[in-house]
Amino acid sequence: MGLFESRFEDKMKLFVTILKATTLLVFVGIMVLTIGAYLNLPLPLKPLVVKTGSMAPSVPAGSLVLVTKKSPDVIGINYVENDIITFKSGKELVSHRVFNVVRRDGVKYFQTKGDANKTVDSTLLAEKDVVGKVNFSIPYIGKFVDFVKTPLGFFLLIVIPTLFIILSEIVAVWEELRKNKSSSGSNLDFAKPLAMFFMAAIFMGSSHAFFSDVATSTNNVFSASSCFSSGTHVAVNEVFYDVNNAHQGQGTESDWEWVELFNPTTSAVSLAGWTIADGNASDAFQGTPSIPACGFAIVSPSTEAELKDQTVNGGRWSIPEGTVFITLSAAIGNGFNNGGDSVILKNSSAVEIDSMSYGTDIGELNPSASDVISGHSLERNPDGVDTNNAGDFVDRTTPTPGS
Repeated sequence: MGLFESRFEDKMKLFVTILKATTLLVFVGIMVLTIGAYLNLPLPLKPLVVKTGSMAPSVPAGSLVLVTKKSPDVIGINYVENDIITFKSGKELVSHRVFNVVRRDGVKYFQTKGDANKTVDSTLLAEKDVVGKVNFSIPYIGKFVDFVKTPLGFFLLIVIPTLFIILSEIVAVWEELRKNKSSSGSNLDFAKPLAMFFMAAIFMGSSHAFFSDVATSTNNVFSASSCFSSGTHVAVNEVFYDVNNAHQGQGTESDWEWVELFNPTTSAVSLAGWTIADGNASDAFQGTPSIPACGFAIVSPSTEAELKDQTVNGGRWSIPEGTVFITLSAAIGNGFNNGGDSVILKNSSAVEIDSMSYGTDIGELNPSASDVISGHSLERNPDGVDTNNAGDFVDRTTPTPGS
């Protein structure tokens, strides 16, 4: 009987050891994600929660997916058919499967489709808008994450277990003190409870940031609090100044120029009273336009309907829904010079918020961003990141207004 009890006790100790080790691994994994989200560290994984079933049955509603993020300035990653990728669509994130890979004028595009959807997505996806690849999903764990994001869930599943860990360590220390109070050379190890205390403090302080940063979705659209951009202000994000025939309607070339603004912050920004200028003249925004968090706005003399007109020249621009349009009464400034000019954005207090220059104009950037040929645009890469350097901008062979 004694031998049996000894073996049983040994097995229980082994079981408890394995359980503790597993718990510790899970704890450390969550710690890495939570602290990374809290400090905005460039972790390779982004957790997202799927709310609806556009990707069912492979990724059902309520799943937690981990997206392997690609560096924003990396182009040419070999995403292939059947990969599930997460991509930007206006101010939102969408996760769908690659249905087909298309090349146009040497540029790679992806045709995507939700597994549960009958048709492919209506818009071809530019490679630059891919955030990363969904490499792992856990069915229904997202519901657990959603519960943890609530005050009750956070208290029950984060606060109480953390306090239990601290209290159990305090009790263990107290018991050891009682056993060794008569000994001058105690073997008591204070490092463990202290480490647990600080880990718990960091965990509790960062967990809420992590779980509030985990995106939720409708129609498999992830509305994350992060824009995958380290930008800090509304930026002149893309400039289309040398209009080609395919994108020009009636009027002059300057009537069809546009500037894309991007708000990389987590709050909407009112653009009422703001102005935009070239190197010679400025124009005020009319009305009370506002650009949402992680959102885009298009500034142009052309209206939304004109820019989206699909009946002229084989179609103009495919612009995501939700993009804000700010229509000017005339050309931006005096109309951009194709060889070189500036773009200057100021708020209602006439404080310069952002600017850039290209080609022969070195008024805002010296050296300036490289001039591009007709039909191309200059775009920040990554979106919204402003280092006041010409290298912030790249030549886009296929402009992407609103995304």
